[in-house]
Amino acid sequence: MTKRNDQSLRILAELSDALMLIENEAEAASIGSSKPAESRMEITEAESLLERCSNVLAENGKSKLRVLHHLACSGGSLVSKCISVMPNTYLLSEVHPHSTLHMQFADKARYLPSDYTTLCRYANIPAIDELSALLFLTSIQEIYGHIEKQGGELVIRDHSHIDFCSEKNLVEKSTVNKILSKHFHLINVVTIRNPVDAYLSLKKNDWVHFSPANFDEYCRRFLSFTAQFKRKDIVRYEDFVDSPDRTLKKICRKLSLSFSPDYRDLFNTARVTGDSGRRSDDIVQRERREYDSTFKKEVNKSKHFRIVSKKYGYTL
Repeated sequence: MTKRNDQSLRILAELSDALMLIENEAEAASIGSSKPAESRMEITEAESLLERCSNVLAENGKSKLRVLHHLACSGGSLVSKCISVMPNTYLLSEVHPHSTLHMQFADKARYLPSDYTTLCRYANIPAIDELSALLFLTSIQEIYGHIEKQGGELVIRDHSHIDFCSEKNLVEKSTVNKILSKHFHLINVVTIRNPVDAYLSLKKNDWVHFSPANFDEYCRRFLSFTAQFKRKDIVRYEDFVDSPDRTLKKICRKLSLSFSPDYRDLFNTARVTGDSGRRSDDIVQRERREYDSTFKKEVNKSKHFRIVSKKYGYTL
């Protein structure tokens, strides 16, 4: 039986259950049932079933695409490397259709013969953002189809820094998700790190590309980034390094990927962009970078960090 036929049967079964509950409620109401509370519970269950069926139907016909999201200097490269060495898994690292960071910090045009979007920008082609979105979507569709034919699984690593921590206007939803969600059923996993550590690393790497360039502004952008996702989709980097196997198994289950404990021997062989952090073969918590009393005051005064602390349990 094909996957789509199996899915259709599941939809029909859930719809049948929901309709039966609704019919029972209507019949009970017509004869004056003596169990109104129980009936209300049943109708609520029916509505829940219908909602689930509606969601499945809305995604029916779309291929499943896995997307990783994280901000820069938050441990995303390490998590991505571990995922990329899972069986039959292929990860595209740091994708974004509108990124120009690689152009901003180069004194002359770079040799990029296979990067058609950048070549179009060099050529000053008009309406470039619309064209780059189309090129991006078409490329992902073709890559997805090719990998699927090989029996593999594609994972996209969103370069979220562009949307939430660059000079561009802050967006409400990931550009990558906005483009791909119309054509794919997206499964999102988001990894976060204590903003104190992430921001200190950003400053160390000179990657604070937003304004005002202060800690509270970073936390505001962090909250905007996480607000688009459900809490169940979010994984703390600190939990990952404290318990790599357990956390990575959870991520793989979420992404419907096969888990292999061999990742510990293989992850450092993976080639991903943005790999600016650790060089160790061990997955362990790193010591916090040093900071002065001025930064400590900045953290203590940050109203947005107080919200982050309450939601995710982070402290200075």
